[in-house]
Amino acid sequence: MEWLVDTCVIINGWEGKGAPHKIYKALIEGDPKLGVTDFTLEELKHRAAHHVYRKLMNNLDPSHILITGVKPGDWKGEKEYEIGFDPELLKLVPDPSDAVLIAAAEHYGLKGVITLDRHHLYTARLENYLEQKGLEVLKPNEYILHKHVL
Repeated sequence: MEWLVDTCVIINGWEGKGAPHKIYKALIEGDPKLGVTDFTLEELKHRAAHHVYRKLMNNLDPSHILITGVKPGDWKGEKEYEIGFDPELLKLVPDPSDAVLIAAAEHYGLKGVITLDRHHLYTARLENYLEQKGLEVLKPNEYILHKHVL
């Protein structure tokens, strides 16, 4: 596995439009480059329509689920998870749930995260941090156009 797929990509991908749909489809078809965290699955369980969550769970290869042990909404747990990897990350990413994915990508030695929230994340300081860590944060269309043809 090389890339973590964020909750927003899966929810938008279910609708069957554009790059998020291509990534969602590849994820449920077992693309070995794509995966999710247990954190993302918990988020989907509460934010997505039940059938979206159920289809993903019925088709996702269990080896494509990375364990963080963090639950959405548990801000203390989210912050502790991130601080365990690098306290600087919390200063650079305002939303702890976004930081969980970046920390998980770093922890598991992945290339990065695919998200629709990239515009919320990118600052010069975060970009420098990610570059130093060898991580990328891509929008779905960037992933498809520049990183991997699905």
